[in-house]
Amino acid sequence: MSSEKFRQEAFKQLIKAWEMKEQEIEESIENEAFKIESEISRLRKETVLNENKIIILEEENEKFGIQLFQMQNSITKLKTFKENLKKNLSLPDSYDGNHKKTLISSPSSHSSINGKNFFREARLKLGYEIFSLFLGYIKRLNDKTITKEKALGELKDIFGHENSDLFEDFACLLLRKNPDYDSEFY
Repeated sequence: MSSEKFRQEAFKQLIKAWEMKEQEIEESIENEAFKIESEISRLRKETVLNENKIIILEEENEKFGIQLFQMQNSITKLKTFKENLKKNLSLPDSYDGNHKKTLISSPSSHSSINGKNFFREARLKLGYEIFSLFLGYIKRLNDKTITKEKALGELKDIFGHENSDLFEDFACLLLRKNPDYDSEFY
């Protein structure tokens, strides 16, 4: 083979190798570009999802803020209610719950029941949790978020058989209550 022919053959192979390498680089670049575009697309979708989550979380945060504000107001009202109740009942803060005395007249004389004596008796006879639950019902009655009938039905179970006399006295107080005066128990 002549050197000229050998050079031409080497040149052809060099060009062919160059073209193959060029094609390989182009395919590699296209693959990388596709991967990058796929990643960009995935990140865009993820961004949209995260933005939606942020909107949802901001709305939830706003709702929780409103609920927190309402609960703080309720707590303030309950504390005021508790203080007013303590003043009305004239019970010391150090009440230990061991004293049991009857301050309410017998069920046969319901007309002589007054709210102050009833609450003293209820606080003495009912445990702390039941008395607190009972006060919650009074608050709901005052706020008109529960009917008298529903409250009586639920409180009968809460008071139980052992406190049926208290329940009867409360029912008499509640049912004789003037509907135009919402704060008889307050």
